[in-house]
Amino acid sequence: MITYNFKENSSEDIIKNVLVTLEDKIVANNIKTLIKSNLPTILCDKKRIRDVFLI
Repeated sequence: MITYNFKENSSEDIIKNVLVTLEDKIVANNIKTLIKSNLPTILCDKKRIRDVFLI
């Protein structure tokens, strides 16, 4: 059975965490990133939404 842990999460924090995880690939491929300010808070399972970005 899959369980979810839905909470209010900062989408900016999630994205920054994903970028840190992918930092080596970003640098190796000379990718430039820009995160806009005032991104919304979202109701989600933080671990599962992070996995979506990493797949």
